[in-house]
Order: sequence, then C-alpha cells, then structure tokens
Amino acid sequence: MILTKRAKENSTYAVVVQFLDENGDSVTPTAAPEWTLSRCDGTEIDTGTVTAAETMNIILSGTQLAVSDTEARQYREEAGCKTAYVTRRLSVSGVVTTDLGSDLPVTNEFLFVIDNLAAI
Repeated sequence: MILTKRAKENSTYAVVVQFLDENGDSVTPTAAPEWTLSRCDGTEIDTGTVTAAETMNIILSGTQLAVSDTEARQYREEAGCKTAYVTRRLSVSGVVTTDLGSDLPVTNEFLFVIDNLAAI
C-alpha cells in the first residue's frame, strides 16, 4: 500500500494500521504486532512492536526519518525547484482470530516518501 502523506526528513510521521477480517471489519491482533522499517534496497533501519488494538499508530521520528548521504534519491520538480526525496518501506505483521480460524498470520507493507529537506 502506498501512503500519500509525505514525511519530512528528521521529523515525526504516524502510520495508522488496522488488520481486517474476511468481511473487511477491523480486528484486534492477539499479540503485539511487529514492524520493520527499511530502505527500498532492503537495508533495515529499525524494528519494533506496537500495542495491539483495533487501530494502531506506529510513530516514526528523528533518525528513523533521516536521509543518509549515500542513500539513493529521486527528484521531482515543484514550483520551479528540484526537490529530492527517498522512499521507505514499513512492514507490519501480527496474528488475529477471525471466523476463518485462530492465530492466523496477517502482514501488510506500506511505502511512503520522505522529503529530503535542503537545510537538514
């Protein structure tokens, strides 16, 4: 899933996560879901867990949203100015119980953009 809200380098960014059952209804995981933040080349940046709830917020900030000097950038033209950005991958996995069964694994992956700020 591609997220449309852009993050700003070294700032704070929240990703709202819900796991859905076979009917499209949100379900609470049976244990704390795990997440992994990585670059698109597969380089892992950070991992963590989030408290199990029907709706969960994974908060990324500071160095998790830093752009390294060696990281490959993409560019876009905006208001006559060339702006750099990078794309990150957030993978989330958990276990749920639905009408289909108990302890079913669920996963999702989110892609989002971090604007590489000129003054940072």
